Amino acid sequence: MMVASGGGGKGTANIEYDSVKTMEGISSVQEQVAKFADSTNNIASKFNCIFSELSGKSIDSYQEVADFYIDSAKLAEEYIRILVDIVQQADQEI
Repeated sequence: MMVASGGGGKGTANIEYDSVKTMEGISSVQEQVAKFADSTNNIASKFNCIFSELSGKSIDSYQEVADFYIDSAKLAEEYIRILVDIVQQADQEI
């Protein structure tokens, strides 16, 4: 699909959009996010196993850092999935 616009300036902007390439890219992103999510879950599981066997202030501090990492990774997953949804919706509208 080609969109031409005079825009606010003097020139003409030509924007070429390829839905097939976009959806292929989105599919690839979804696969990578799934792998990332699996990896995050594996890391969280291993951390939980380690921390369940240990105690003390140092371990509590490490656990806070690990929990922050896991929470941040899960937030990144969520935002990427939201972006994928937005791109898919935009593709349907175009």
